[in-house]
Amino acid sequence: MTGSAAFTAAVGFDGYVDRIVRIVSDSSASSKTFFKDIPRFASAVESMAGKSGDLEFVTEMYRPGGCAPILAGALAGLGADVTLIGTISHDVFKSLHPRVRQVSYGDPSDSLDFEFDDGKIMLADIAQIHDAVMSIQTDRALMDALKGAYATADICILTNWSCIPEMYTLWEIAISEIRKRGDRPVVYMDLADFSKRSSEDVHKLVDLINTVSGLESYLGVNEKEAFLLTKKMGATAESVQEASEFVREAVGCDVVTHGIGYCVYTGKSGQLTVEGKIAEHPIVSTGAGDNFNAAWCYATMSGFPKQRAMEFANQFSYDFVRGIL
Repeated sequence: MTGSAAFTAAVGFDGYVDRIVRIVSDSSASSKTFFKDIPRFASAVESMAGKSGDLEFVTEMYRPGGCAPILAGALAGLGADVTLIGTISHDVFKSLHPRVRQVSYGDPSDSLDFEFDDGKIMLADIAQIHDAVMSIQTDRALMDALKGAYATADICILTNWSCIPEMYTLWEIAISEIRKRGDRPVVYMDLADFSKRSSEDVHKLVDLINTVSGLESYLGVNEKEAFLLTKKMGATAESVQEASEFVREAVGCDVVTHGIGYCVYTGKSGQLTVEGKIAEHPIVSTGAGDNFNAAWCYATMSGFPKQRAMEFANQFSYDFVRGIL
């Protein structure tokens, strides 16, 4: 899109250099075959127990990574003016959309992303993000930029709470600025995979999210995270719809749950499930959820009805996975 921005967005706070790779299952002088799914790869790794072994991978690309940069780039491409606050001091981030105003508070971490037809496995070294999050709190200019972005944006987006315990502080600062505002911005929050975080950490975060329940606020999770959040809160669920409803009641805001080929919206007035398409041979799945979130945020800010927003986000994520965005 060109011309004046549809709306403004603040997005934070991570940043990685993604190395997208495929794992070789068989190799000859003329060709390589890759593991197509995670179970076959897991079986190959398990067979090495007590014996050791080696695997070959092929790098397909280096690119800007992290929930915030991927979401920010996609949202800018849809027409928003975006302020991205993240660990993005690296040349790879020069490729982000020109509508993204970059505020870097440190060097990105590295992520090695194994791609398969049924998902991905990401191995991240988060030391750089940890050091940066600790240092930004004493840098007045950077902290003012962070606060200013969340004090003025039409939609305030917070991502990747899960990566380190200290990320909670940046979420808390951003939400404090949001709550001081006299207007009513839209708030969208994405936790990322928090398998390693304690139930105590999760309860603390849920209490923080509840402080913006009076606004138009959304929590974005994937299918795994919906069940995991339910479990961390001490409950069980038989279906993703049931898990999403429990999460909505716990966090006090609407919940948008995305899975492979579908999404579920659970709000104060009800629940919708919308089916989408499944890419049989995905080009890249790392970032699919972030693109879904960007499309949802765009659709919400554009006034789409909930079902239309879900359809738009499903299609946008599907197109990303197929490599046509």
